[in-house]
Amino acid sequence: PLATMGGTKDMDKAHDETANAVLSVMAEKMGGAPGGMPEAGGNLSAVRGEDQFGRTLWEKGKNGALVVVKYGAAWCKHCPMMLPEFGAAARRHPEAHFVLADVDTLPETGKDIRFTPTFSFYRGGVKLDEITRTSPQQLRDHVWMHAS
Repeated sequence: PLATMGGTKDMDKAHDETANAVLSVMAEKMGGAPGGMPEAGGNLSAVRGEDQFGRTLWEKGKNGALVVVKYGAAWCKHCPMMLPEFGAAARRHPEAHFVLADVDTLPETGKDIRFTPTFSFYRGGVKLDEITRTSPQQLRDHVWMHAS
């Protein structure tokens, strides 16, 4: 159960290393990620797998913090276009946590995602909102609205 999951420094370090590897691949795919993506660690992470996803949602949102998840996939041609704004939102809102999630590694969670990218907003493990087929301005507006 999520409520019993705890983090260790080794697990957090491994998580950040995995996240940075995923972010590097995404940045390379976009030709260097215009606008730059921050390194994983602070308020940005990338997850692969249901266990890591559940642990991240629980750990980062347990104190009522906003968690913004960008669901995407390696094959998604539109996903890289939103990465610069996602990274900028992470820098603008250090009180929130931003998660890159690969739907192909999330069989349970991914089955409810109809479009990529999809952005979901969680607080305390509860989904507040979801947007698809969005623009950078719409993402900025939704993050601002939910972070306030």
